[in-house]
Amino acid sequence: MKFLNFWKRCFLGLNDKTCIGESAAGLCYVGYRIMPDYKLVKKITMDRQKNDVKAWHNGKITDDELYAKLASRYGHCQGTASYKWISEELLKILHEKLTNQQ
Repeated sequence: MKFLNFWKRCFLGLNDKTCIGESAAGLCYVGYRIMPDYKLVKKITMDRQKNDVKAWHNGKITDDELYAKLASRYGHCQGTASYKWISEELLKILHEKLTNQQ
């Protein structure tokens, strides 16, 4: 309640979509779900990566486009608990690409 009183004193209002919940549920901010002890990359970002890989398999995007997208997401996830998943996904893609070239 202290937070809401401070908010009102600053003449700031909350819109209808805003709710103040438990900190254990985490907070969404700039593409992350921030928990009290760690942070994750939002699920929609992980889904986009999967969709990009599917598009690459289907020939809808080039190798260079895929590498640029993966590099961007790889940088975005550094320092998060999602880093391991993204790293493994990147290694699988590179391994597949190298084995198909031989």
